[in-house]
Amino acid sequence: MKRFRAYFLLLSIVFMFTAFAAPTSLRVGVPADYPPISFIDGEGLPSGLSVDMWEQIAKAQHLSFTYVILTSDMAKNWQAISQNKLDVLLGPVAVDVTLLQKVGYSLPYFINPVSVAMPKKAVRLRALISGAIQDYMVLIVLAYFLFFFIYINIIWFLERFFT
Repeated sequence: MKRFRAYFLLLSIVFMFTAFAAPTSLRVGVPADYPPISFIDGEGLPSGLSVDMWEQIAKAQHLSFTYVILTSDMAKNWQAISQNKLDVLLGPVAVDVTLLQKVGYSLPYFINPVSVAMPKKAVRLRALISGAIQDYMVLIVLAYFLFFFIYINIIWFLERFFT
């Protein structure tokens, strides 16, 4: 399941990494408090969906990197990436029109129009629900992929044989 998500993200941003020809260590920013997207685990290590995907991409592309633990203040994190203090920003990243001149974006790999809310103290429940939602989202993405794959092939067939 993690492999599917990682390869999906890899396909969307693989061309971004061609700019990194020199084997330098990339500075990868991880916002600390956005579970299940990015957070710091009990051992003080970066964790979450974005971190898992990043590690798969870095491994596949033979990228050297170090994590930079960031605050939850995304305005400061955006400032760090736009001022080249970071090479990659993980976490809850959405396209910001005002930063298009300074920041390059990958295709989104997680769409979040709705979520589940619970008390901040319910850490165990939040972890349980977050894991279930991640599993569910993989099925949704797979279903959309299959639907559009079939749809595109039907359109190709109709255009090829009936025009």
